[in-house]
Amino acid sequence: MGFWQGGEVPFGMARQLVSPNGEPKQILKPGEWKNISTDRVVLTPGDSREVETTKLAFDLYTKQRKTRHEIAEILNQRSMLWNGHRWTVQKLLRLFTNRVYKGDYVYGKHFNCKTIPRDKWLIREHSFRGVISEEQWAEANARAREEVKPLVDSEMIEALRRLWKRKGKLSTNIVNAARGISSIEAYKKHFGGINEAYRLIGYPVPREYSYVHAIKMMRQMRNTLCDDICEQIRAVGGNAERQPGPGILVINGNVRVRVTFSTRTLSPYAVHGMDACTREAA
Repeated sequence: MGFWQGGEVPFGMARQLVSPNGEPKQILKPGEWKNISTDRVVLTPGDSREVETTKLAFDLYTKQRKTRHEIAEILNQRSMLWNGHRWTVQKLLRLFTNRVYKGDYVYGKHFNCKTIPRDKWLIREHSFRGVISEEQWAEANARAREEVKPLVDSEMIEALRRLWKRKGKLSTNIVNAARGISSIEAYKKHFGGINEAYRLIGYPVPREYSYVHAIKMMRQMRNTLCDDICEQIRAVGGNAERQPGPGILVINGNVRVRVTFSTRTLSPYAVHGMDACTREAA
C-alpha cells in the first residue's frame, strides 16, 4: 500500500503522517512516533537544503556528466554534507540507485536474515512525491550500475602499486581521492583490511593491526553461528530470528538469547610486541 515500514529515513526525505484516507498531517521529527494507530506514515521530500543537495548531485551526474569523485569534491567544498559527514563515492552510489528519490518504495529486500535477489523485490511505484523525475533517476541509475563491476583482486593490487609509485606514499585520503582505483572500503572487504593489501605490494605498514583482524574474524564467526542456529531450530519445527545487536536471537517469539564467544583479551600493545608466530596463533 506504499506505507513506510520504519528504519533510517533516506537523505533528503522525511516521514509524513497521513490519516486513514491519505490526508497529510504533520511531518514527524526524528524520534517521534504516531499516536493514533489508524494513521499511517509515508515518505516525502524533507529538509530543503538536503533536497537541494540531492537535486544538484543528480544534475551534476546526469546533465554535466561529472564523475562521483568530482561530485563528492564539489559537494564537500560547498559544505553540502550528508547528515553532517563528507560525501564519498559510496554514498553517491547509494543515492543514485535508491528508488525513493523518484517516489518508489521497495519491499521484501530481506527475509529470514537473508538478502533477496533484486529481481525478487516487490516495488510499488509512485508511492509518494519524489525529489527528481523518473527519467533522470533512470539515467543516473543506469550509469551507476554500468560503473560498478566485479572487482578483481590482482587488478586492485596492481592499481594500488601504481598509485604508490605515482604519489610516493599511501593513505586513506590518497586512495579514496584517486581516480581509477577502488575505495578503502573495497580493499578492506576484499583483503580483510587495508594493511593486508599494503603488505601484498610491499608497502611498509606503520602499525600492527592484527588484533583488529582477529576481532573482525570473531564477528564473522558469530554471525555464521547465529545463522546456523536459526536454521537448525527451524528444521525441528521451531522459530528463530536474528535481531538488531551483536549475536541477538529471539527463539519461538519469547526467548531472547545472546550468542557470544569467550576470547582472551589482548591489548594492541601486547599484540604489537609479539613475534610473528605467536601473533599468527593469536
